Amino acid sequence: QEIFKITKTFWGKNNLNQKVENWGVGNTYTNNWKSPTYMVSVDDSGLRGSGNELKQSLYAATQDILEDWSGEELSPTSMYGIRVYKEGSVLLPHVDRLPLVISAMLNVAQDVDEDWPLEIYNHDGYAYNITLHPGDMLLFESHSAIHGRPFPLKGRYYAMIFIHFEPIGHALDHSSNIQDLNEQYKQASQDRVGGQSANVGGLPPYIQRESPEEQHWREQHPEGWKKIRASSSHNRQTEGSVVHHAASKGDIKTIDKAIKSAERASQEKKELINARDDQGWQPLHEGAANGHKEVVDLLVSNGANINTRTHGGRGATALHLAQKKHGKHHSVVKYLKSLGALDIGPEL
Repeated sequence: QEIFKITKTFWGKNNLNQKVENWGVGNTYTNNWKSPTYMVSVDDSGLRGSGNELKQSLYAATQDILEDWSGEELSPTSMYGIRVYKEGSVLLPHVDRLPLVISAMLNVAQDVDEDWPLEIYNHDGYAYNITLHPGDMLLFESHSAIHGRPFPLKGRYYAMIFIHFEPIGHALDHSSNIQDLNEQYKQASQDRVGGQSANVGGLPPYIQRESPEEQHWREQHPEGWKKIRASSSHNRQTEGSVVHHAASKGDIKTIDKAIKSAERASQEKKELINARDDQGWQPLHEGAANGHKEVVDLLVSNGANINTRTHGGRGATALHLAQKKHGKHHSVVKYLKSLGALDIGPEL
Protein backbone atom coordinates (compact mmCIF):
# COMPACT_ATOMS: atom_id res chain seq x y z
CA GLN A 1 0.00 0.00 0.00
CA GLU A 2 2.84 2.40 0.81
CA ILE A 3 4.52 1.80 -2.56
CA PHE A 4 1.26 2.30 -4.43
CA LYS A 5 0.50 5.47 -2.47
CA ILE A 6 3.91 6.99 -3.29
CA THR A 7 3.78 6.13 -6.99
CA LYS A 8 0.11 7.09 -7.34
CA THR A 9 0.88 10.53 -5.91
CA PHE A 10 3.84 10.98 -8.28
CA TRP A 11 1.68 9.82 -11.21
CA GLY A 12 -1.14 12.19 -10.28
CA LYS A 13 1.20 15.17 -10.31
CA ASN A 14 3.07 14.32 -13.49
CA ASN A 15 1.09 11.98 -15.77
CA LEU A 16 0.53 14.79 -18.28
CA ASN A 17 4.30 15.15 -18.71
CA GLN A 18 5.04 11.79 -20.32
CA LYS A 19 8.05 11.63 -22.65
CA VAL A 20 8.58 9.19 -25.51
CA GLU A 21 11.13 6.48 -24.70
CA ASN A 22 14.05 5.91 -27.04
CA TRP A 23 14.62 2.16 -27.31
CA GLY A 24 17.38 2.40 -29.88
CA VAL A 25 17.52 1.18 -33.46
CA GLY A 26 16.85 -2.53 -33.76
CA ASN A 27 15.53 -3.03 -30.23
CA THR A 28 12.60 -5.46 -30.23
CA TYR A 29 11.63 -5.70 -26.56
CA THR A 30 8.55 -3.70 -27.50
CA ASN A 31 6.93 -2.82 -30.82
CA ASN A 32 8.01 0.78 -30.17
CA TRP A 33 8.22 1.61 -33.89
CA LYS A 34 4.46 1.04 -34.10
CA SER A 35 3.27 1.83 -30.57
CA PRO A 36 5.82 4.00 -28.70
CA THR A 37 6.12 3.71 -24.94
CA TYR A 38 6.29 6.75 -22.69
CA MET A 39 8.12 7.46 -19.44
CA VAL A 40 7.39 9.56 -16.38
CA SER A 41 10.95 9.53 -15.07
CA VAL A 42 11.83 9.56 -11.38
CA ASP A 43 15.10 11.27 -12.40
CA ASP A 44 13.49 14.12 -14.35
CA SER A 45 14.19 17.22 -12.27
CA GLY A 46 11.42 19.04 -14.14
CA LEU A 47 8.75 16.83 -12.57
CA ARG A 48 7.19 17.53 -9.20
CA GLY A 49 8.34 15.18 -6.45
CA SER A 50 11.07 13.52 -8.54
CA GLY A 51 14.62 12.90 -7.42
CA ASN A 52 16.65 10.99 -4.89
CA GLU A 53 14.18 11.23 -2.01
CA LEU A 54 11.44 9.63 -4.12
CA LYS A 55 13.76 6.87 -5.32
CA GLN A 56 15.07 6.07 -1.86
CA SER A 57 11.58 5.86 -0.37
CA LEU A 58 10.47 3.46 -3.12
CA TYR A 59 13.64 1.38 -2.86
CA ALA A 60 13.32 1.12 0.93
CA ALA A 61 9.66 0.08 0.89
CA THR A 62 10.17 -2.46 -1.89
CA GLN A 63 13.45 -3.87 -0.59
CA ASP A 64 11.94 -5.12 2.67
CA ILE A 65 9.19 -6.95 0.77
CA LEU A 66 11.56 -8.53 -1.75
CA GLU A 67 14.04 -9.60 0.93
CA ASP A 68 11.27 -11.32 2.90
CA TRP A 69 10.12 -13.06 -0.29
CA SER A 70 13.54 -14.09 -1.65
CA GLY A 71 15.37 -14.77 1.61
CA GLU A 72 18.33 -12.76 0.30
CA GLU A 73 19.85 -9.45 1.25
CA LEU A 74 19.47 -7.15 -1.74
CA SER A 75 20.92 -3.97 -3.17
CA PRO A 76 19.00 -1.62 -5.53
CA THR A 77 20.16 -1.59 -9.14
CA SER A 78 17.64 0.24 -11.31
CA MET A 79 14.40 2.20 -11.39
CA TYR A 80 13.65 4.41 -14.38
CA GLY A 81 10.16 5.61 -13.54
CA ILE A 82 6.60 4.89 -14.61
CA ARG A 83 6.48 3.33 -18.08
CA VAL A 84 3.28 3.92 -20.03
CA TYR A 85 2.20 1.46 -22.71
CA LYS A 86 -0.34 2.66 -25.27
CA GLU A 87 -2.97 1.11 -27.57
CA GLY A 88 -1.54 -1.85 -29.49
CA SER A 89 1.61 -2.21 -27.37
CA VAL A 90 3.32 -5.61 -27.24
CA LEU A 91 6.10 -6.65 -24.85
CA LEU A 92 7.96 -9.61 -26.33
CA PRO A 93 8.99 -12.47 -24.01
CA HIS A 94 12.45 -11.80 -22.58
CA VAL A 95 14.59 -11.83 -19.46
CA ASP A 96 16.03 -8.63 -18.02
CA ARG A 97 19.72 -7.80 -18.36
CA LEU A 98 22.12 -8.13 -15.46
CA PRO A 99 22.18 -6.95 -12.73
CA LEU A 100 18.36 -6.75 -12.76
CA VAL A 101 17.97 -10.04 -10.91
CA ILE A 102 15.07 -9.77 -8.45
CA SER A 103 12.35 -7.26 -9.22
CA ALA A 104 8.91 -5.91 -8.48
CA MET A 105 6.43 -4.55 -11.01
CA LEU A 106 3.50 -2.43 -9.86
CA ASN A 107 0.40 -1.45 -11.83
CA VAL A 108 0.12 2.29 -11.15
CA ALA A 109 -2.85 3.15 -13.39
CA GLN A 110 -4.72 1.89 -16.43
CA ASP A 111 -7.50 2.70 -18.88
CA VAL A 112 -8.16 -0.53 -20.77
CA ASP A 113 -11.01 -2.27 -22.56
CA GLU A 114 -9.88 -5.68 -21.37
CA ASP A 115 -7.20 -7.08 -19.05
CA TRP A 116 -3.63 -7.14 -20.37
CA PRO A 117 -2.08 -10.20 -18.69
CA LEU A 118 1.60 -10.82 -18.15
CA GLU A 119 2.82 -14.16 -19.49
CA ILE A 120 5.63 -15.55 -17.34
CA TYR A 121 7.47 -18.87 -17.48
CA ASN A 122 8.06 -20.26 -14.01
CA HIS A 123 11.04 -22.46 -13.13
CA ASP A 124 8.77 -25.49 -13.53
CA GLY A 125 8.77 -24.79 -17.27
CA TYR A 126 5.10 -23.83 -17.49
CA ALA A 127 3.73 -20.49 -18.66
CA TYR A 128 1.33 -18.59 -16.41
CA ASN A 129 -0.89 -15.61 -17.19
CA ILE A 130 -1.03 -13.04 -14.40
CA THR A 131 -3.38 -10.06 -14.41
CA LEU A 132 -2.45 -6.96 -12.42
CA HIS A 133 -4.93 -4.20 -11.64
CA PRO A 134 -3.99 -0.77 -10.21
CA GLY A 135 -2.33 -1.32 -6.84
CA ASP A 136 -1.34 -4.94 -7.59
CA MET A 137 2.38 -5.77 -7.40
CA LEU A 138 4.20 -8.83 -8.73
CA LEU A 139 7.50 -10.11 -7.30
CA PHE A 140 9.59 -12.12 -9.74
CA GLU A 141 13.08 -13.23 -10.75
CA SER A 142 13.40 -10.92 -13.71
CA HIS A 143 16.72 -12.22 -15.07
CA SER A 144 15.82 -15.92 -14.96
CA ALA A 145 12.06 -16.04 -15.61
CA ILE A 146 10.98 -15.34 -19.20
CA HIS A 147 8.19 -12.77 -19.15
CA GLY A 148 6.29 -10.59 -21.60
CA ARG A 149 2.91 -9.40 -22.87
CA PRO A 150 2.69 -10.98 -26.33
CA PHE A 151 -0.87 -9.85 -27.10
CA PRO A 152 -1.59 -6.21 -28.12
CA LEU A 153 -2.96 -3.88 -25.47
CA LYS A 154 -6.62 -3.03 -26.00
CA GLY A 155 -7.22 0.32 -24.35
CA ARG A 156 -5.79 3.80 -23.94
CA TYR A 157 -2.87 3.16 -21.57
CA TYR A 158 -1.31 0.83 -19.02
CA ALA A 159 1.16 2.42 -16.56
CA MET A 160 3.75 0.34 -14.69
CA ILE A 161 6.79 0.93 -12.50
CA PHE A 162 9.63 -1.59 -12.30
CA ILE A 163 11.99 -1.65 -9.30
CA HIS A 164 15.07 -3.86 -9.62
CA PHE A 165 17.58 -5.35 -7.16
CA GLU A 166 20.54 -7.73 -7.07
CA PRO A 167 21.53 -10.18 -4.30
CA ILE A 168 24.64 -9.17 -2.36
CA GLY A 169 25.59 -12.71 -1.38
CA HIS A 170 24.09 -12.93 2.10
CA ALA A 171 21.21 -15.40 2.56
CA LEU A 172 18.88 -14.26 5.34
CA ASP A 173 18.37 -17.91 6.36
CA HIS A 174 21.95 -19.15 6.52
CA SER A 175 21.02 -22.63 7.78
CA SER A 176 19.62 -23.60 4.38
CA ASN A 177 22.90 -22.74 2.65
CA ILE A 178 25.46 -24.63 4.76
CA GLN A 179 25.95 -27.37 2.16
CA ASP A 180 26.19 -24.85 -0.67
CA LEU A 181 28.79 -22.83 1.24
CA ASN A 182 30.84 -25.96 1.93
CA GLU A 183 30.85 -26.83 -1.75
CA GLN A 184 31.76 -23.26 -2.69
CA TYR A 185 34.62 -23.27 -0.19
CA LYS A 186 36.00 -26.53 -1.60
CA GLN A 187 35.87 -25.09 -5.12
CA ALA A 188 37.43 -21.82 -3.98
CA SER A 189 40.26 -23.71 -2.26
CA GLN A 190 40.98 -25.55 -5.49
CA ASP A 191 41.01 -22.22 -7.30
CA ARG A 192 43.31 -20.74 -4.63
CA VAL A 193 40.69 -18.21 -3.63
CA GLY A 194 40.23 -17.59 0.07
CA GLY A 195 38.95 -15.29 2.75
CA GLN A 196 35.79 -13.24 2.17
CA SER A 197 35.94 -13.82 -1.57
CA ALA A 198 35.83 -17.61 -1.19
CA ASN A 199 32.12 -17.80 -1.92
CA VAL A 200 32.10 -15.62 -5.03
CA GLY A 201 35.46 -16.08 -6.75
CA GLY A 202 35.33 -12.51 -8.01
CA LEU A 203 31.82 -13.07 -9.37
CA PRO A 204 28.44 -11.79 -8.19
CA PRO A 205 26.44 -14.53 -6.44
CA TYR A 206 23.99 -14.71 -9.35
CA ILE A 207 26.58 -15.63 -12.01
CA GLN A 208 27.10 -19.38 -12.44
CA ARG A 209 30.74 -20.47 -12.39
CA GLU A 210 32.19 -21.87 -15.63
CA SER A 211 29.16 -20.72 -17.61
CA PRO A 212 29.28 -18.65 -20.83
CA GLU A 213 27.93 -15.73 -18.81
CA GLU A 214 30.96 -15.88 -16.48
CA GLN A 215 33.31 -15.16 -19.38
CA HIS A 216 31.05 -12.40 -20.68
CA TRP A 217 30.72 -10.83 -17.23
CA ARG A 218 34.48 -10.88 -16.60
CA GLU A 219 35.08 -9.17 -19.95
CA GLN A 220 32.63 -6.43 -18.97
CA HIS A 221 34.01 -6.13 -15.40
CA PRO A 222 37.78 -6.80 -15.45
CA GLU A 223 38.09 -5.34 -11.95
CA GLY A 224 35.89 -8.12 -10.55
CA TRP A 225 32.91 -7.94 -8.21
CA LYS A 226 33.17 -6.19 -4.88
CA LYS A 227 30.82 -7.43 -2.18
CA ILE A 228 28.27 -4.77 -1.33
CA ARG A 229 27.96 -4.00 2.34
CA ALA A 230 24.51 -4.29 3.80
CA SER A 231 23.29 -1.04 5.34
CA SER A 232 21.07 -0.73 8.37
CA SER A 233 19.53 2.40 6.91
CA HIS A 234 18.42 2.87 3.32
CA ASN A 235 18.66 6.65 3.69
CA ARG A 236 22.07 7.08 5.31
CA GLN A 237 23.95 10.07 3.99
CA THR A 238 27.55 9.47 2.88
CA GLU A 239 29.98 12.02 1.54
CA GLY A 240 29.34 10.57 -1.89
CA SER A 241 25.58 11.05 -1.64
CA VAL A 242 26.09 14.63 -0.47
CA VAL A 243 28.16 15.35 -3.58
CA HIS A 244 25.54 13.67 -5.78
CA HIS A 245 22.81 15.84 -4.32
CA ALA A 246 24.91 18.98 -4.63
CA ALA A 247 25.73 18.17 -8.26
CA SER A 248 22.05 17.76 -9.09
CA LYS A 249 21.29 21.18 -7.55
CA GLY A 250 24.28 23.02 -9.02
CA ASP A 251 25.76 23.58 -5.54
CA ILE A 252 29.40 24.32 -6.42
CA LYS A 253 30.37 25.36 -2.88
CA THR A 254 29.34 22.06 -1.30
CA ILE A 255 31.17 20.02 -3.94
CA ASP A 256 34.33 22.10 -3.65
CA LYS A 257 34.20 21.86 0.15
CA ALA A 258 33.82 18.07 0.02
CA ILE A 259 36.77 17.74 -2.36
CA LYS A 260 39.02 19.90 -0.19
CA SER A 261 37.89 18.06 2.93
CA ALA A 262 38.81 14.74 1.34
CA GLU A 263 42.23 16.09 0.40
CA ARG A 264 42.89 17.34 3.95
CA ALA A 265 41.90 13.96 5.39
CA SER A 266 44.26 12.22 2.95
CA GLN A 267 41.34 10.42 1.36
CA GLU A 268 41.17 9.50 -2.28
CA LYS A 269 39.66 12.46 -4.10
CA LYS A 270 39.13 10.20 -7.08
CA GLU A 271 36.86 7.90 -5.05
CA LEU A 272 34.72 10.85 -3.99
CA ILE A 273 34.45 12.23 -7.53
CA ASN A 274 33.63 8.83 -9.03
CA ALA A 275 31.29 7.54 -6.28
CA ARG A 276 28.17 5.87 -7.64
CA ASP A 277 24.65 5.93 -6.24
CA ASP A 278 22.22 3.00 -6.20
CA GLN A 279 21.63 3.30 -9.95
CA GLY A 280 25.28 3.69 -10.89
CA TRP A 281 25.11 7.46 -11.37
CA GLN A 282 28.17 9.56 -10.57
CA PRO A 283 28.10 13.26 -9.63
CA LEU A 284 29.08 14.07 -13.24
CA HIS A 285 25.90 12.43 -14.52
CA GLU A 286 23.80 14.41 -12.04
CA GLY A 287 25.44 17.69 -13.01
CA ALA A 288 25.13 17.03 -16.74
CA ALA A 289 21.55 15.78 -16.61
CA ASN A 290 20.49 18.85 -14.65
CA GLY A 291 22.33 21.29 -16.93
CA HIS A 292 24.95 22.65 -14.51
CA LYS A 293 28.04 23.49 -16.60
CA GLU A 294 30.00 24.83 -13.62
CA VAL A 295 29.49 21.56 -11.78
CA VAL A 296 30.58 19.52 -14.80
CA ASP A 297 33.65 21.71 -15.25
CA LEU A 298 34.63 21.38 -11.57
CA LEU A 299 34.24 17.60 -11.56
CA VAL A 300 36.14 17.13 -14.82
CA SER A 301 38.97 19.37 -13.63
CA ASN A 302 39.22 17.15 -10.55
CA GLY A 303 39.50 13.93 -12.49
CA ALA A 304 35.97 12.83 -13.42
CA ASN A 305 35.86 10.53 -16.45
CA ILE A 306 33.69 12.25 -19.08
CA ASN A 307 32.74 8.96 -20.77
CA THR A 308 31.80 6.85 -17.77
CA ARG A 309 28.31 5.31 -18.04
CA THR A 310 25.49 4.82 -15.54
CA HIS A 311 23.90 1.51 -14.49
CA GLY A 312 26.99 -0.66 -14.15
CA GLY A 313 28.58 0.55 -17.38
CA ARG A 314 25.51 -0.25 -19.49
CA GLY A 315 23.70 3.02 -19.06
CA ALA A 316 24.16 6.48 -20.56
CA THR A 317 27.13 8.83 -20.69
CA ALA A 318 26.96 12.35 -19.31
CA LEU A 319 26.77 13.81 -22.84
CA HIS A 320 23.83 11.58 -23.73
CA LEU A 321 21.95 12.59 -20.58
CA ALA A 322 22.56 16.29 -21.13
CA GLN A 323 21.72 16.28 -24.84
CA LYS A 324 18.54 14.25 -24.34
CA LYS A 325 17.33 16.59 -21.60
CA HIS A 326 18.51 19.99 -22.82
CA GLY A 327 19.23 19.70 -26.55
CA LYS A 328 22.40 19.96 -28.60
CA HIS A 329 22.83 23.72 -28.15
CA HIS A 330 23.01 23.69 -24.34
CA SER A 331 26.25 24.91 -22.74
CA VAL A 332 26.86 21.57 -20.99
CA VAL A 333 26.50 19.69 -24.28
CA LYS A 334 28.86 22.05 -26.09
CA TYR A 335 31.39 21.86 -23.27
CA LEU A 336 31.42 18.06 -23.14
CA LYS A 337 31.71 17.83 -26.92
CA SER A 338 34.68 20.20 -26.82
CA LEU A 339 36.39 17.67 -24.53
CA GLY A 340 35.70 14.81 -26.93
CA ALA A 341 32.91 13.24 -24.86
CA LEU A 342 30.97 10.35 -26.38
CA ASP A 343 27.19 10.25 -26.82
CA ILE A 344 26.29 6.73 -25.70
CA GLY A 345 22.76 5.74 -24.70
CA PRO A 346 21.68 2.96 -22.32
CA GLU A 347 21.46 -0.70 -23.28
CA LEU A 348 17.72 -1.22 -22.80
